[in-house]
Amino acid sequence: AWSVCYVCVSVCLRCS
Repeated sequence: AWSVCYVCVSVCLRCS
């Protein structure tokens, strides 16, 4: 779900 992560990086900072 990295594609969605980088898009909502402001919302889902847990994408690290």
